[in-house]
Amino acid sequence: MKTLVAVLALAAGPAFALPSGQSGLNFGGGAIVGGDTYGFIQGEFDFGLPPYVTLGPEIGVGFGDGTLLTPGLECRIYLIPTREIIPQPYIAFSGGFAAFWFESHFWGFPISDFFYGGYMNFDGGLDVDVPKTLISPYVEAGGMVFIAGGGADGAFRIEGGLRFDVW
Repeated sequence: MKTLVAVLALAAGPAFALPSGQSGLNFGGGAIVGGDTYGFIQGEFDFGLPPYVTLGPEIGVGFGDGTLLTPGLECRIYLIPTREIIPQPYIAFSGGFAAFWFESHFWGFPISDFFYGGYMNFDGGLDVDVPKTLISPYVEAGGMVFIAGGGADGAFRIEGGLRFDVW
């Protein structure tokens, strides 16, 4: 009986093994280019859902033509046939709350404008699963849609950073 349990555990291990970086902390930065332009930094905490899906909260802060805050939820779906390859392509979807602060001038006086709404990202990306390490660099690019004030505004988004495997 003990032998059967050991064999089943060893066989199930690879089936539910996650590539590096799927469960852990992610830190990155990039640019959002559209009607307004932002640089941004972002952090995520992802939970791996075997075999190739992650889900977790994210928060980003943008700076440039104003200030942008985007807390939300992200899901990545890895398109890899096996865990043993180093480049790991994926598609990602995220969305959540978006808040914008802009400063404009009226007759020389500064006026702060505040808008809030939602955002959605649709990205494609690539992790580089470096063997025998707990760090995976990544790069992704795609579209971002801001929804505020009864309208929507699209932008191009590119991001790069590091994923740190926590467990």
